[in-house]
Amino acid sequence: MRALPERCLLNNVVIVSVYLCFYVLSKHSIHLPYIYYIIFNIIILILSATYMRRDFGADIFKLRFTAVNITKQFSIGLSLAFLLSLFFILIASIFEDVSLFPPFSGLLDSSDIIFLVLLEIVVALAEEALFNYYLYDTLMLLLSRRYVLGSLVVAFVFSFSHWVLHGSIKQVLVAFVFRLFALLIRERFHEDNAFYICSSMHFFYNLMAYFLFSI
Repeated sequence: MRALPERCLLNNVVIVSVYLCFYVLSKHSIHLPYIYYIIFNIIILILSATYMRRDFGADIFKLRFTAVNITKQFSIGLSLAFLLSLFFILIASIFEDVSLFPPFSGLLDSSDIIFLVLLEIVVALAEEALFNYYLYDTLMLLLSRRYVLGSLVVAFVFSFSHWVLHGSIKQVLVAFVFRLFALLIRERFHEDNAFYICSSMHFFYNLMAYFLFSI
């Protein structure tokens, strides 16, 4: 069994500290600009990717740059996002608690849409790099590669972070299921570097949840 890298726990503390600073500021400020959230997630992405390389010798950005492979990665991600969205819509509809094509609080101009899409790209990359890779791999060593327990712990932490930010029990349940599904996808497609599959699934799902349905 591989030993936990020397600075791995400290690196996790660093990332958690960044998250805490973000939550404190976001809770005490309103109408923060998109650029604030973009910068925060870029920091999380850089830290997670850097620590992943240092501690586990893994390059999460590794990708075979062929048209076929890139198309395959994003097509799988889009398909999985659609299936996951359909699943949540069907479950929510049982309780009559779903809204298709929800209205927006204000009109979105072209710059808002550009920043929103850019934000969702960075959020998807950052959260997958942290939760699906660095935190998960850390827990695999701490928990002696108990996959089920490790997945449950990561899903709990991911859903808890959404509760702290949004304060919605429904979003906690959605986040918990989403993270378990994303971890399963990583294991299923690990040979093709599932980072891009999971990130594209995350990105497309977030857009669908924003523009197409609300639960």
